Amino acid sequence: MQTYVIQHASVFVNGTKVATAHQLVLRISANSEEVWGDAGFLTYTQGAPTCRGEITEIAPVAGTTFSFDKAVIAQQDLTLQWAAVDGSIWNIVMRTLDSEYSSDAMRGTLNRKVTLGGGVPQMTPTQSAA
Repeated sequence: MQTYVIQHASVFVNGTKVATAHQLVLRISANSEEVWGDAGFLTYTQGAPTCRGEITEIAPVAGTTFSFDKAVIAQQDLTLQWAAVDGSIWNIVMRTLDSEYSSDAMRGTLNRKVTLGGGVPQMTPTQSAA
């Protein structure tokens, strides 16, 4: 039996952890397209794989001065680390694409979503225990 360490995604800037993403959606896309001919479907193209992520609950590290809004304006790349269910650690360099706020005065809530985009993650196996 293998045991995996599962942890939340961490956001790093220049090697320093600035935040933990408590809610993260991460999508990997092959970016392949369908190729059709006279006989119908033929194959898929070889696309350039990319990742896209949305962080909807962010806990900044105490004392950090990092700002996702300033990162969007500066078009800054971040390193996202995420422990996947398959037991690997993903390191992904991602660009901060947008930062979105929504509020509801009646409920007294202010919510935020940061969207990131990047290339293929580096996947490193973690230590497993038997």
